[in-house]
Amino acid sequence: MKKANPDRVWAGLKIPVHMNTSATFAISIVTSVGNGDNTLFWSDQWLHGCCLEDLAPNVVKCVPPRIRNIRTMGEALHELNWVADISGLSAGLV
Repeated sequence: MKKANPDRVWAGLKIPVHMNTSATFAISIVTSVGNGDNTLFWSDQWLHGCCLEDLAPNVVKCVPPRIRNIRTMGEALHELNWVADISGLSAGLV
């Protein structure tokens, strides 16, 4: 099964969802990365069923939300672009 088809009208909508519903959905989904074009590097559960926020929350806090929400696996792994996403000074963790 694919994620939302980007050609669909509702693909870009932000629909409010109760957190229990989101949690139930998250534990029932398996992500297959494939070529990485449909998997988000920072927010999808692609690493042993976990997302990076679960495994490295302080690192993810150093990535601006606008990047977290759009950076695909394919983009992130190309020439290690994910490293440039991290901006520790703005998160106050340095």
